[in-house]
Amino acid sequence: MAVSVSTRVLSRDLYFSGTLRIVEQVTRLNSPAVRRVRLCWQHTGRLVREGWSASDGSIVFEHLAAGPWILYVLDHTGEFEAEMIADRMASVDGT
Repeated sequence: MAVSVSTRVLSRDLYFSGTLRIVEQVTRLNSPAVRRVRLCWQHTGRLVREGWSASDGSIVFEHLAAGPWILYVLDHTGEFEAEMIADRMASVDGT
């Protein structure tokens, strides 16, 4: 009987990595929405992370350096254009 062992390798960006996080709520017409969210470094526009919001609309980006950050919310349904949430600063508690 063969047993396979898999190990998950976690990597972090050395330039943007830190102990802070950003917590945001994605809504559509004041209701939680599941959307793709991109986290970009404000100074250069570089895409640093990307993820999908949960069913309650929440998105968390962890292990970040202090900002400033820009979040782009992309609507995969094509109903709306991309939205931008600007000037987010990462904090220890995500506020």
